[in-house]
Amino acid sequence: MATPKAIADWMLEELKQETILCQEVVAHELSMLFGEEFTYTNENGDLAIDERVLREFRNLTANMVISVGGERVWRLKQ
Repeated sequence: MATPKAIADWMLEELKQETILCQEVVAHELSMLFGEEFTYTNENGDLAIDERVLREFRNLTANMVISVGGERVWRLKQ
């Protein structure tokens, strides 16, 4: 069974391979790979990542990842 921590680990590995992660794309992939319990529909009607997963991802990547809010992506710090 998937956990928020395991999903955050998966997200970090994806980011290392791709160098950038689009939040919307990740939300859809999470829903398909790990189940809908790790996503929700936000106020704009878009699929979004559950806060439990985001919290684990932030804890895991605090010193190595930057969130580019306007573009809704994450990238590795340079």
